[in-house]
Amino acid sequence: MIDATTTLTLTAFDEFHLIQLANQAVDAVRRAEVKATPALKRSRYIWLKDQQDWSRRQLRQYLDLRRLNLKTHRAYRIKESLREIFRLADSREEAEALLTRWYSWARRCRLEPMNLKRAVSARRGAFSARGRVHIPAVRRLRRRR
Repeated sequence: MIDATTTLTLTAFDEFHLIQLANQAVDAVRRAEVKATPALKRSRYIWLKDQQDWSRRQLRQYLDLRRLNLKTHRAYRIKESLREIFRLADSREEAEALLTRWYSWARRCRLEPMNLKRAVSARRGAFSARGRVHIPAVRRLRRRR
């Protein structure tokens, strides 16, 4: 029988949910850094929104913050590169190669929240061409019935 937690587990690793995990990690980095860098106050939505949706004020604020060499900016770049994988990959093989390089970068970045190890490493081979994820757990659930 499939309960609510099983359904959540099965749907938690599509494009939207992986970007959501990356956004949560960027926000965790920002929250830790805002104590030491007051300039980061009131900048939360810059780091969480798509660049194309920024207002002029948000763009100016981003350009000012980018010059400060912040950990938050590094985490943001890692998140945006994950988003680019979903935009650019045309085949499963290309997506897997890009995701492997992205994962290596995220793992080495020395920002603990950006290490999405459990979320991504188990599903590196599960990406298809357009950001859909094929979860092997579905087969295991069918066997249990």
